[in-house]
This record gives sequence, structure tokens and C-alpha cells, in this order.
Amino acid sequence: MKATRYVVQDLIKAETPTDRYAQNYKFIEQLMVEIKEHRLFSHPVISDLQNGVLSKAAVTDLHMDFRLLTKQFTDVILMAQFLTREIDSKRNMDHMSARFLITLNLLDELGFYAGQGDYEGTPKHSHYLLFEQVIDQLGVPREGRDAYKCGAPAVELHRYVEEIMNDFLGVLMYIAVTEEEAMVYSPPMREAARAVGVSVDAGYYNAHGSSSDDETDAEDDEHQNDILVILSQFMMPEDHARAHELAFAFCDRWCAFWENQYAVQEAA
Repeated sequence: MKATRYVVQDLIKAETPTDRYAQNYKFIEQLMVEIKEHRLFSHPVISDLQNGVLSKAAVTDLHMDFRLLTKQFTDVILMAQFLTREIDSKRNMDHMSARFLITLNLLDELGFYAGQGDYEGTPKHSHYLLFEQVIDQLGVPREGRDAYKCGAPAVELHRYVEEIMNDFLGVLMYIAVTEEEAMVYSPPMREAARAVGVSVDAGYYNAHGSSSDDETDAEDDEHQNDILVILSQFMMPEDHARAHELAFAFCDRWCAFWENQYAVQEAA
């Protein structure tokens, strides 16, 4: 029997004019190939993380900067769920299949998991709270975390995302790019955390990466493909140029985030 997400993806495809869906999906697949050529996805900081060469102080600062964006990401998914109504208002199609698909992603983000006969999960397993537990292990007191002065690139990325929070195309593209970033960076971040004594066999790092990673229960690639399906339903050909612009704007800002982490490490 097909998994629920694939059934819903098929519904979305069936609800969308065939030619438009095919044209959009071809475009967005090619765009995902293009962004993989961005420096973000081959940055030398990746090998430093993977090889565990960062000091505990550098790993802690990285996680405190990353916390700002992790905290925001749940809001981005919530806004994407809400803004699916634009499929009704702008495309004259029912939006409930897209909303259902995004909700599957949101449930994962909030700490639900598949069960028998009841909703199962706990808010303590929400990705944001799991990330806070990583920071607990790094020895940062919970009091005062919100007062931490994040690096300028983290603040800039956060600001830019806040500006597009009411833009359906914008939030979808941010999720698509950030899931790609998560697939590339979560495994080496896990190794950097492990190298300074963080237990990574469960919790946040078990939930992030690709479904092909046997060390985790991650599904970031599945989440990304859900978003690509919804983009293929929503976009019109005239949206392609802006989608391309947004994708690379997010890549640039994520790359600046990682460049700052690399520069701090090299200066240490």
C-alpha cells in the first residue's frame, strides 16, 4: 500500500492541469540541480565539521547561531500551511491536498510520529526542543539564550526570511532550499557535535539528514519533495524567474552563514 504522502502527492498532480504541472516540475527539478553547484554545497567548512576539528567553543557558537534559524523554521512551515489558501484564491483550485501534505511535515516538526490507533508524539520531540537539548549538552544555560548575540549572517538570513513570511512562493522556496542545506550539513554537524562530547545517536541529529542515511530516521529529502510537488501545483510560468532568484538569494545567505562559521574557526 502506498504511503500517505505519496497518495496525497498523486492527488495534487491529478488536481493540476497536466501540462502546467509537468512544466513546473521540470523547472523546479532543474533548479534544485542548479543550486547544488552553489558554493554553499561544497564549502570547505563541511569537511572541517565532518572531521571534528572545531573546538567546543566554535561548535557552541555555531549551534547558538543556528538556533535562531531553527526556532524560526517551524513558523515558516506554519505559514506555508496557512498560505496554501492562495491555491484557491490565485489558481482557482482546492488547496486542501497541499495543506494536508504540508501538515505531514509540520507534524514531524512538532514531534508527532506514526502510531496505531491514536496520535502519538510529544512536544519534547519537536525539532526545536530537540535542538535545545543539544545546546544543553554543550553547557549553555537556558537562561539568557535569547540574549545571545548571533553573528551578522545569521541575523541577516533570519531578517530576510521574516520579510517573505507572507509570500507563499517565498516560504516554499525557503523550505526547499533549507531542506537541501539540511541534507548536506546535518551529517557533518552531527560529527562536529559528537567530537566535542554531544550524544547524537538520538534526538535532533537523528531527525535530520536524508532518508538514505542508515544512522538516522531523517526524511528531509521526503519533506523537500513534498514542497516541490506543491510548487509544481502553484507556480505559473511567469513565477519561474522569481523562484530562481529566491532560491539563489537563500543559498547566498546560507553560504554567508557558513562562511562566517569558517572564518571564526580559521581565526581561532
